[in-house]
Amino acid sequence: MIIFVDFDGTIAQRDVGDSFFQTFGEARVCAQAVEDWRQNKISSKECLQCEAATVRVTPERLAIFCDAQPIAAGFAAFLRHCRQRSWPVYVLSDGLDYYIQLILQRHQITLPVYSNRLHFAPPDRVTVDFPFFEQSCGACGNCKGYQVRRLAQAGEPRIYIGDGLSDRCGAQEAETIFAKDDLARWCVTHGKPYYPFHDFYDILDRLISQHES
Repeated sequence: MIIFVDFDGTIAQRDVGDSFFQTFGEARVCAQAVEDWRQNKISSKECLQCEAATVRVTPERLAIFCDAQPIAAGFAAFLRHCRQRSWPVYVLSDGLDYYIQLILQRHQITLPVYSNRLHFAPPDRVTVDFPFFEQSCGACGNCKGYQVRRLAQAGEPRIYIGDGLSDRCGAQEAETIFAKDDLARWCVTHGKPYYPFHDFYDILDRLISQHES
């Protein structure tokens, strides 16, 4: 068993990336970029570049912002369960590594993370780079489908957990999907079987019932 988990809106209770750009960027410009991405007018790479160009933030202010971000209920228990059974867990995000790592560290969680990367340009600007874009589908900055294919062994059962449109590519590579919000609606539209969830206690209950009954 190998498990892939989205970050924004899944491990983190909120969409931290969206909140980051709305808080420190030009809200109107960022909202329009996201809407253009949702309508497939631009890639997520172009969306993030547009948003990042408007941001004004220092590392200190970003750290304070991250300290206030809660993680989803049950995630710690879910992670313990996976580790007890030697199931590897990977965080896949089309967001930014800097806030992901700060939030995980605050909650004393260590996991491999594959995402786009944020860099500071003093005194208060940021840039983003996309180390996995060359292997991307073209619509994603960090294509989660590529990451699932790269990290999973042949024949290894794959679980994907997510909530957003950026999770579509990853979910298509998994035998088992846990979905909510935009990803759940996408699954319905495209006839993809999935398990709905509210928090990680729901996922943990399902895994226990399936693998220990």
